[in-house]
Amino acid sequence: MNLVLNGDPSLVELHHDLIRAERFNEAMACMDYIQKDIQAKKLESEYDKAKNEDRLEDAISLRSQLKTLHEQLSEISRVQLEIWNSPSDEMSLKELSEKLLELLGTKASMDFIAEFSDLDLCLIAKTDLPQASALKQKAVARFEEIKKSDPQAEGLLLDARRKEEEERWKREKKERKEKRAAKKKEMMQVFVKQRSKTMDSPSPADFSQEIEIESDQLQV
Repeated sequence: MNLVLNGDPSLVELHHDLIRAERFNEAMACMDYIQKDIQAKKLESEYDKAKNEDRLEDAISLRSQLKTLHEQLSEISRVQLEIWNSPSDEMSLKELSEKLLELLGTKASMDFIAEFSDLDLCLIAKTDLPQASALKQKAVARFEEIKKSDPQAEGLLLDARRKEEEERWKREKKERKEKRAAKKKEMMQVFVKQRSKTMDSPSPADFSQEIEIESDQLQV
C-alpha cells in the first residue's frame, strides 16, 4: 500500500474511492495499474540515464523491460479507467443488509446481519485488500443464497432493479436533452455573432434552418 501512495495522485484518489465504495476487486486491479505505472516511470528514468552515460547493454535491457510494462499497461484501456471512475451497481455491505431487511424482514435477515454487520471492510482493506475482497464476495454469495430461497424476494428485487434502470434512463435522457439545448443556444450565439460582422442581416428562416441542421447532428 505504501507503494501505491507514491503513485499518480489522481489514480491514488481513484483507488481510495473504489475502496470506500467497497469495490475491492476493482481496487486491486487499480492498485496493480498504479504499481506498474510507478515502475514504468522509474525504468524510464533509468533508461534515459543509461543512454546519457553510453551504457548500451543496460539501455537495451531497460528498453526491453519498458516495452513489456507498457504492453501490460495498455491492456488496461481508457474504457476501464472510465468504468472505475463511474458509479457501480455493486452494493456495499450495509446496502446488502438493508436490501434483505426490505425484502424479507428482520427474521429472515437476522443470520446475514449477525455474520456481516460488525465487519468494517474498508478498515480491513487498508491493511489487507485481498482479505476485504474475499469477505465481500462471501457476503454477496450469502445474500444471493438467501434471496433465491425466497421466490417473492427475488421478484421484488427484480422489480426494484427495473425501477432503478427506468429512473436512470430518464435521468440520462434529461441530461442529453439539456446538453442539446445548451449546444443549440451556443450555436445561436455564434451564428448571430458571425452574421453581425456582415452587412446582410439573417432572415428568421435562414437563422432557424442553420441552427436546426447543426442541432440534428447532436441527436443521440
